[in-house]
Amino acid sequence: MNKALDRIKTIFWCRDIFRRIGIEKASQLELNAQNKTLHSLLSKKYEGEKNKQFTELFLSGQDGPAWIKYYEGRTVPSEKSNGRKGNRPIRTLVEEFFNITSNYFNNGPYDVFKVFEVEIFSDAVFCLIESCQAFNESVDLTSEPFKTINFGRITWDDNVQKLLTNNLGFNIGKISSFLRFYVNHNYDDHNEDLILLAIAAAYIETKYLHKELGLITILEKDPLFLERTNGLEFMQKKFGINTNIWFNEL
Repeated sequence: MNKALDRIKTIFWCRDIFRRIGIEKASQLELNAQNKTLHSLLSKKYEGEKNKQFTELFLSGQDGPAWIKYYEGRTVPSEKSNGRKGNRPIRTLVEEFFNITSNYFNNGPYDVFKVFEVEIFSDAVFCLIESCQAFNESVDLTSEPFKTINFGRITWDDNVQKLLTNNLGFNIGKISSFLRFYVNHNYDDHNEDLILLAIAAAYIETKYLHKELGLITILEKDPLFLERTNGLEFMQKKFGINTNIWFNEL
């Protein structure tokens, strides 16, 4: 079990749950006068037993789950009860409430967390290909929120998928070039999924190929030297994930 990765999983899982609820921050679940109207609107979405469950899981104040700790990744939500008084399988209860599986917690957006968990180079590259393919099928890189690029555009299908071979180093190079292209063109307005995939690719380059001047360079420093927020800083500001975790603790 990797504690750093579990923390990252918790942070992403919590934000996914908050999107389902219709909030952005853990502070919106605090029981105070400022949130009273919001809580009333949220609870009205559910009726009967479902309303009771929602209140117990999200609007129980100090007696409920420690959402601020999940939001910040300080505590990993329990999947199973350990039998102690007050210990509840919060993750399981929440996933049952929304009728979702544990896949998002375990694997993250586009299953990209698998890249950080496998131990073999070929498996890591395969997982990254699967994640990038899923990302490409889910978004339109020619429209918002991605910057429109009219000249020299590269695509996943033509510039990566069709060119993949049995050479793992060649494949990761093509994937990195694809991700670098879009990270560069969206540097003023980072996309979290794109940055996460780029981090995964850079992780493979540094761990298995010992490549210090690959994709990691544009994640750590603005390529135009304009002191813009780099990819790792963006992830820290948005998710509270320290910039050192990705390449030193996973």
